[in-house]
Amino acid sequence: RDKDEELMAAVASCARTRLRNFKPQELSNFSWAFARLAWSDKPLCDSVCNAAAGRLDGFSPQNLANLVWSLATMGTTRVSNIWGNAVNEEPPRAIEQIIEEAAKE
Repeated sequence: RDKDEELMAAVASCARTRLRNFKPQELSNFSWAFARLAWSDKPLCDSVCNAAAGRLDGFSPQNLANLVWSLATMGTTRVSNIWGNAVNEEPPRAIEQIIEEAAKE
C-alpha cells in the first residue's frame, strides 16, 4: 500500500469510533470527502450509516443530499435499492429509510 492509502485507512479507522459525536454537517462533509476521493470502505460506510440513523431530522437538505450521494458513491449498494422503493414517500421519511436500511447492510 502506498502512503496515501495508509493515511486514508488510518483516518477511516480512527473516525469510525468517533462518528456518533459528529454534528450532521460534519458527518455529511466527512463522508462526502471520502467519497470524493473514491475511497470505498464498507466498515466506514456502516459506521456513517449508524451514526446518521435516528437523527436525520437534524440534517439540512444539503447534508442529506451529500450523505446519500457519498454513501452511494462509496459503494453502499442498498442505497440505490431502497431509494427505488422510497421515492413515493415523504422526502424526509424516504431519506431516513435509506440511511436506516443501509446501516443494516
